[in-house]
Amino acid sequence: MSAAFGRLGVEARRYFWPPLHTLTRYAGRQCLPVTEALAEELLCLPLYSRMDEATLLRVEGAIRCVAEEFGP
Repeated sequence: MSAAFGRLGVEARRYFWPPLHTLTRYAGRQCLPVTEALAEELLCLPLYSRMDEATLLRVEGAIRCVAEEFGP
């Protein structure tokens, strides 16, 4: 899904990636399937206090386009 935002000129990154329990230091200690599923799907979109109206509209438009492409 982040690639779809990228095609629309909006940088989207995975949020909480990688899940901490998967790091080498903690690997194998916990089985957290819900955490892993959420980490696969959560994205961080641009949002900052001095975002101008044009940028905000571009991000909003990208959200709408990606939502239409991927559905509910």
